[in-house]
Amino acid sequence: MRRFSLLLIPLVIATALSAQTVRYEVSVAHGEFHVAAEFPTNGKDTLFVSLPAWSPGNYEIQNYARYLHGFVAKNSSGQLLYWDRADKDTWRVATGRSDRVTVEFDYSSDTIDLSIARTAQDFAQFLGTNLFMFEEGQLARPAEVRFRLPAGWQVTTALKGPTSGVYRAGDYHELADAMTFVGRYSLDSLQADGKWIRIAVWPAADYTAAVARNLRNGVAKMAPVQSRIMGEAPYDVYTVFFNVIHGPIDFGGGLEHSSSQYDIMPALGFADPFGNLGDFMYPLLSHEFFHLWNVKRIRPAEMWPYDYHAEQYTPPPEPWSVEDGSEATWIHEVYVNSSQLYYPKGSLLGFLLDISIRDATDNAHNLDQVMRALYTRYYRQSKGFLTADLLNELRTAGMPDVDAFYRRYIDGRDSLPYETIFAKAGLVFHRQVVTSPFVGISANPTPSGMVVQQVTPKSSAEAAGVQPGDVLTNVGGIPVTVDQDWGGAFRTRFRGKAGQPLTILVQRDGRALTLTSTVQEHATSTVSLERAAHPTPKQAKIWQGLASGL
Repeated sequence: MRRFSLLLIPLVIATALSAQTVRYEVSVAHGEFHVAAEFPTNGKDTLFVSLPAWSPGNYEIQNYARYLHGFVAKNSSGQLLYWDRADKDTWRVATGRSDRVTVEFDYSSDTIDLSIARTAQDFAQFLGTNLFMFEEGQLARPAEVRFRLPAGWQVTTALKGPTSGVYRAGDYHELADAMTFVGRYSLDSLQADGKWIRIAVWPAADYTAAVARNLRNGVAKMAPVQSRIMGEAPYDVYTVFFNVIHGPIDFGGGLEHSSSQYDIMPALGFADPFGNLGDFMYPLLSHEFFHLWNVKRIRPAEMWPYDYHAEQYTPPPEPWSVEDGSEATWIHEVYVNSSQLYYPKGSLLGFLLDISIRDATDNAHNLDQVMRALYTRYYRQSKGFLTADLLNELRTAGMPDVDAFYRRYIDGRDSLPYETIFAKAGLVFHRQVVTSPFVGISANPTPSGMVVQQVTPKSSAEAAGVQPGDVLTNVGGIPVTVDQDWGGAFRTRFRGKAGQPLTILVQRDGRALTLTSTVQEHATSTVSLERAAHPTPKQAKIWQGLASGL
């Protein structure tokens, strides 16, 4: 009897899980996705299904429901069911007491973005938040995904599998985080510290033998170092998804996921014709890889679990503080107090904290230990950390005056104490204010010339009437072409000439326009660090620890 019950229990559990599984089918045709999602209803009268409004890691409301059309709902017999919209991203279905309900819809987007689905002639990519609806209050349900694709297309996804053509996720959070490529693209793999890492690149032609060699070598060196810092590699298979863009694009970057990263780079920034990777490539890959621990697993309690409908603010309670940035990132500020400042300011804060801990403990402890403690004591215990928890871990590692540092430099807006803390590591901090001519144009090279992407408010370009989409041909008598540094020539010619007349020539809708303005200047601070000529033994020891990671 006991032996029979031990055999029966797994069967009962498996049957129960299968009954609660949500099943999805994804197909691509005519430049659109078609998605069918079958939900168990367990006899309820009304089914509420939603599509996320944002994607974890990309802290901006995207409202993916805006790309959805052709929604229908059917019972288990295939009969149409009545439905209406409950809110901007939730659908309400009258189930008719059917045991399972299938909803279907089409999804169309050609936007180049790190968190938005996209289709091309022989390729498509999406993130789980884009296509996979969820039932309200049922995020713990497992999921199965099948694909119905054109002949010759392959699938690479962060989901587990496939087994008999079926990919699986343990719950909706895993499903939503799954980056996926389908179509024709290059797929490579390597092992690092005994774990498989895949590299998927579209278009395939950009993954030349030289690019492959450089990319593989970089990843093979990077992954083991980060895993050793944090104590383990929290994945079985990791995937680097890459889009190389040959048309106009005004950004390059990446988005982290729990077992993958998705990166977008303009072709010139990806690699040169000889396969040498662009300057931003290795920093980008390393940055996104470390998010495996920091942000994807080590998360504030306010973001545990995720709320896919709305912003999830982490504290604060005005200059600009780091905590301000965690709030402002949701609205993607474009002016001086840009939310993007949390990247450099956060990195600098980490550097200063590391030096402070090493100085206070004679290099016996460091910030890596704080990160490992957060990973072990919070993520491994399936919870997020509070601000008080973080401060306590810093205090435990030996950080002096933790509360005062937090009040002044993290929650507060005091200027970071670069000079005093860098000196502890034998580093001399220099700051220089430089004034230079400034046009206020962001332009990208295209086959038709340098196309204006953005115009800075209150700049010479805005005063002249330059518009996004204009093809820039001449600035102040300096020809603008895709193969020359016209900006450097402009700064050299007009340095110290603020207020003088400035002529800007553009092509707009096939017409040549001569626009006039005046030269403007703006001041920027340049900073630099150098090793002290004669560091003390303690300073030298701290620097050695920072430089070696020990």
